[in-house]
Amino acid sequence: MSPPSAGLRPAVFPRFASLTYEALAVAAILLAGTLVFVGAVAAISAVAGIPTPPASAALERVLLQGFLLLLLGAYFVPCWTRGGQTLAMKAWKLRLVRPDGGALTRGAAIIRFAIAGLLLGAGATAAIWLWRHPGSVYGWAAAVPATIDLAWIAFDRERQFLHDRLARTRVVRA
Repeated sequence: MSPPSAGLRPAVFPRFASLTYEALAVAAILLAGTLVFVGAVAAISAVAGIPTPPASAALERVLLQGFLLLLLGAYFVPCWTRGGQTLAMKAWKLRLVRPDGGALTRGAAIIRFAIAGLLLGAGATAAIWLWRHPGSVYGWAAAVPATIDLAWIAFDRERQFLHDRLARTRVVRA
């Protein structure tokens, strides 16, 4: 298992540009998924004639979050296992591979999705929280995992984020 040659190492700018582009795609997926979910719940409630009690709001929120998580997984995992590229990665000519340069297995893609989701998802949640509560110590603490993940690239000899190191994946130039 030899590291990729320096010619395959992506520059830092395309990595962050791809990540920014990916955030836009994720926002669109989450928005569309939320609209579908809320519409479906409203339609089912109307057809069944069931008024929505306030107590069911917590359950509905948990179901929505689970649905959105599955929706994001349905986007990322197949993209990474079939060609190693999402739309953003194609735009910036990046490819996700195993350390030996081979294509990702479904298991490896799911592990990367979970690790990146935990690290970057905590950061996204913290950003939203801090927007509304700028002085929150808990919000700043929640931002730490994402900050470490993104800052890791500055110290990594192969310009990889921490979630790639932990998931044993590698982003290379396509």
